[in-house]
Amino acid sequence: MSDDPLMGVALWCKDIFPQGEFDGFYRKLVNHAVNYIERDPNQLVITFDNLAEACGRHYARDAWATKFIGDNGWSHVGIFAGVTTWFRDQRLIDYLLNLKAEGLFRYYANVALAGTSMGAFGALAFAHLAPGSAVIAFSPQTTLDQSIAPWDRRFGRV
Repeated sequence: MSDDPLMGVALWCKDIFPQGEFDGFYRKLVNHAVNYIERDPNQLVITFDNLAEACGRHYARDAWATKFIGDNGWSHVGIFAGVTTWFRDQRLIDYLLNLKAEGLFRYYANVALAGTSMGAFGALAFAHLAPGSAVIAFSPQTTLDQSIAPWDRRFGRV
């Protein structure tokens, strides 16, 4: 048995809870959630859930690449998907546009967006939030529009 009272708690929560080491926030948006951990003012990484993690219901759930980003000391915006909307949810879109308008992404010297599968689609779709940002997209789907890619029926109608 561990004496760590935070055992089993998500890494992002350990970082930003009242006695945590960093500033940040968590925002629930019906079908999505966004967490932010402020670390290095030079590097922000924005990550998006992949299809396998979407709808995950475990309490210790972290945004995609949380440990890697934290181990490197970078600031992080993690976007969780509670459903498989491929991040085409108006509440999420409006929230991220609001963060841009507030200047969150301009604060950083370097911004990267990253994800795999559905998350790679999200990273590509939201790259406009931070002009000049880098995008790391593993196995991205570049379109879900059946009129453009009628042969690709892997993801159904979203």
